[in-house]
Amino acid sequence: MHLRKSSLFVGPWALKFLNAPGHPLAARYLVVWVAGGKRDELRGQIWRDSQGRLRQELEIAGVAAGAFISDPATRTVIALSHPNREYLMSRPDSPYGGFAPRARQLRVLQEIHEGERRLINGLECVKRHEITRGIEIQTWISPTLAFAIREQAAEPDCEATCEVLDIVPGEPDATLFEVPSGYRPSAQSGQA
Repeated sequence: MHLRKSSLFVGPWALKFLNAPGHPLAARYLVVWVAGGKRDELRGQIWRDSQGRLRQELEIAGVAAGAFISDPATRTVIALSHPNREYLMSRPDSPYGGFAPRARQLRVLQEIHEGERRLINGLECVKRHEITRGIEIQTWISPTLAFAIREQAAEPDCEATCEVLDIVPGEPDATLFEVPSGYRPSAQSGQA
């Protein structure tokens, strides 16, 4: 079940292609996946500032478990572990810096002005469809916010949906995009 393992990034996964400067916001998200008749949920919050930096906060059983902070200017991603009060920072030259090549970002942003349209959570959205590693993905993107509002992914034994809810436009607090005080580098980071 490849989709089940990657479901944390369904919806928020698409956002790494949409670090669009000039569209700050805050929102909640809900990821629901169904596999083998079992339903699981993941909830969290997302913030994007006017520079295009993203913070994705993960909640497990209602408890803040961790976060990812991505910065398109430095091409780095910081992973925070709240229970351990640790962080791990990717290098800008690492294979996974959390960002698609700029050409793909521009193509996605161009595509969101074409195609089927639907009103989702009060926002006009454009459908984007792709198949990645055998997983069929439909993403509904708001051209106004340059942001994925709903994403549905399916493979034969699993389905997942991510929806972004309660969107509030506006600049978030800049400290959301920094490593919190009292957090130390993870032993895995090589910075400890």
